[in-house]
Order: sequence, then structure tokens, then C-alpha cells
Amino acid sequence: MIRRQLHRTCSIKCSRKTVSWNTMLTGLQKAKNLHGVNRCFLQMRRDGFRPSEYTISTVLNAFLGTAFNVLVSQIHALVVRLALSSSVFVGSALIKGYANIGDQIALSRVFDEIPMKDVSSSNALVSSYMELGCTHEAQRVFDVMLERNVVSWTSLVSGYINNKRINKARSVFDKMREKNVVSWTVMISGYVKNQKFMDALDLFLLMLKSGALPNHFTFSSVLDACAGCSSLIMGQQVHSSILKLGTPC
Repeated sequence: MIRRQLHRTCSIKCSRKTVSWNTMLTGLQKAKNLHGVNRCFLQMRRDGFRPSEYTISTVLNAFLGTAFNVLVSQIHALVVRLALSSSVFVGSALIKGYANIGDQIALSRVFDEIPMKDVSSSNALVSSYMELGCTHEAQRVFDVMLERNVVSWTSLVSGYINNKRINKARSVFDKMREKNVVSWTVMISGYVKNQKFMDALDLFLLMLKSGALPNHFTFSSVLDACAGCSSLIMGQQVHSSILKLGTPC
């Protein structure tokens, strides 16, 4: 009985300490202090504290797109030792990490090792395949998903845009039953990136007719489209809409 209580007390204290470490890591990540994140994570391990799922995800997300992304495989090895491989939260972060270093085989293996896959892990796989230019694999994963949400659809649209398949992106977009401001903005900005400025403006008008409210990212893309096609009148109308609707985040 006493031993059980001591174990419980120790677990609570360790848990609280882990939360403190996570708070520091999150702060360093937001400050984009990558060396600080790395040092803090290493010190946490040296001090004998067990990283949580949140710890691993925070560190991996901090390292994406930086020179520290070479540590993804080492962090994965630690995940295996900590028996966190079955975590959807950790698995999704590892999938993104391996996509960031271009390791298609590893990210596929991580996904396969997740026993209880959910929509977030599948979304991560779709986005990661798209990031690597593997559009067929991304579409295949999307097609067999048991559950899809607006993020799933938007990830597919964004992926096709980034892989220069704007018409395919619009085809997927048109099939979406539910669209949010992010979906509309992604498609509009996709047209702008591909210099299809009139298509962007037409879609913006369609967005307004649907009742969806643009945000400041939407307006920014639309103003770029106006500049791209030298439409002063449309630009003035968009400016009027900004003043009327405001720029919700």
C-alpha cells in the first residue's frame, strides 16, 4: 500500500516536471530558438525525465525545415525505446519529419506502425506524399480513408497546387461538400501563384456568393490577383469589401 502511494507520488511529481520542460520547449520553439530547443531536450533526458508525446511532437515540429531535421531518425529511435510508436500524435509528427528530409520509405513505415490510425495521421500522410511530389500515392491514401474532414480535402487541393496541377486541384475543390475560409483561400492563392488571375477573381466572387467570409489572407491574394490582371475597378471593389466586412483572422 505504502509502496503504491510512493510510486503514485513520484509519478505525479515526474509528470509535473515533464510539463515544466514542455513549457520551456514550447516557448523556445515559438521564439524559433532551435539551439535552445535542442539543448533543453538533451538536458531533459540527462536529468532523467521521460519525454511525453507532446515533448516529441514539439521538438520535431521545431526542427522542420531547419538543419536540425537530420535528427529525425535519432528522435524516432528514442520514440521506439520509449514505446511511443503506437501514438497517433507522435506518428503524425514523425511522418512530417521524414517528409521534410525526403525519406518516403521511412514515413510510410511510421504510418504502418500506427495501430489505431485516425483522420489526422492520414492527413499527415497525404500532405507528406504531396510534399515529396508523390501525387499518386497521396491520392491513393485519400481514396481509402474511412473518414475525411475539411482538412483532408484542403490538404489534397493544396498538394496538387504545389505540384503545379492547378486544374486537378480545382476538380478536387469542386467536389468538396464543406468548404471553410482556408479552403477558399488556398484555391484562390493557388490561381494567383499560377498567374491565373481572372480565375482567382471569379472564385472570390463565388466565395462571396456562397456566404463564406474572407479573411486577411484571402484579401491579400485577391488584391494580388487584381494587380496581376491590372483590374483597378476590381481592386477598388475588393477594397470596399475590406472596409465593409473587415478582415477577420
